[in-house]
Amino acid sequence: MLRAIVREANILDTPLITELSEQLGYRVLQDDIKTRLENLSQDNCHVIYVAEVNNIIVGWVHVSIYKTLLSEKTATILGLVVDQTFSRQGIGSALVRYAEEWAKNCKCQRIMLKSNMIRKDAHSFYKEIEYEIVKSQYVFAKRF
Repeated sequence: MLRAIVREANILDTPLITELSEQLGYRVLQDDIKTRLENLSQDNCHVIYVAEVNNIIVGWVHVSIYKTLLSEKTATILGLVVDQTFSRQGIGSALVRYAEEWAKNCKCQRIMLKSNMIRKDAHSFYKEIEYEIVKSQYVFAKRF
């Protein structure tokens, strides 16, 4: 297992966050990531952590507080990306641990995430770190 340094993301991390996101097929502009990172960093209901190995960002996680009328206060992992070169070396687990600690400190009763059905390796990873499938659902969206 590699020893990674995990810290909160900042604007200077934008290029590597963008690059890592593209590894999973997310086509997003660096300027958009920068703007969103600036906005989210000012919102105490969100946190983005990055993992560094030898001063190079090799992964990131975005977690947010999710409150609804019908459920307990929950943290949601909205994104988790680890550089393919560093897969299965403890980076993802470290990032998730930071997300979980942040959620506990925010008084959340649980943490959850959604994972695309085609990401079988991710599903295995989540099961290994004691996450369980609690439901299947369709996701609907409408563009404006």
